[in-house]
Amino acid sequence: MFPYWCHQVLHIGAAGYGAVDASWAVGLVLGSLLVGRFNRWSFRHVIVVMSLTLGVATIVFASLHVAWAGGVILGLAGVANAILNAVMMTIMQRLIPEELRGRIFSSFLSGKSEGTGLGLSIVKRLLLSHHGDIELVRTDSTGTVMRLWLPRLAG
Repeated sequence: MFPYWCHQVLHIGAAGYGAVDASWAVGLVLGSLLVGRFNRWSFRHVIVVMSLTLGVATIVFASLHVAWAGGVILGLAGVANAILNAVMMTIMQRLIPEELRGRIFSSFLSGKSEGTGLGLSIVKRLLLSHHGDIELVRTDSTGTVMRLWLPRLAG
């Protein structure tokens, strides 16, 4: 959808598309560098603010008809996405007890009384159905590392 939008709405060629798309990557790098600035915020606050930022950026981006402005918005969305991902991974690091690690992608498995145990199972099934995957790489005292494989879109 994104290449189509760039071509049909912004009327830019391959180089323009590359520049707009690269702004997302630059935003991801900047967000990764800035994530430490949010250590005084609660996880909930960061998740709400960054999710709202991503939502607003998506709406604004879809309504723009100027390539450079789209690049700026995508860059800001990339920053919010990187910060949100870092916070979500930190939460995951703290939530997986050792006795559940080998079975974390099973349905109805939860380490909490209020959980349904469907979250990671659904994520795994969605990724597999789209030719992607997720795996637990390691969990130790320093945290949890998950590896995601996402399919590359044909463009």
